[in-house]
Amino acid sequence: MNTDLEKLDDLLRKHDWTYQMSNDNRCYQSGVKSKDEIKNLLDKADKEGWKKEALDFFEKRKNRIASLSDNNYIVMNFYNS
Repeated sequence: MNTDLEKLDDLLRKHDWTYQMSNDNRCYQSGVKSKDEIKNLLDKADKEGWKKEALDFFEKRKNRIASLSDNNYIVMNFYNS
């Protein structure tokens, strides 16, 4: 597996998908940072020509996480925000 895909997998697994609802600013800022890292990695994939592979991977992981989450709307709209 592409090491960047492994990094994407790690970032997606560790991401707090509910950070936007946190009352704790540290949790919120951590979520923003994590989201930026994920987006940056997806942008890197675009520039290096493996965007389709990365987005397919992202969608599979995102759908799995959404199925486990009570916050399906947040997870499904992650990249659009």
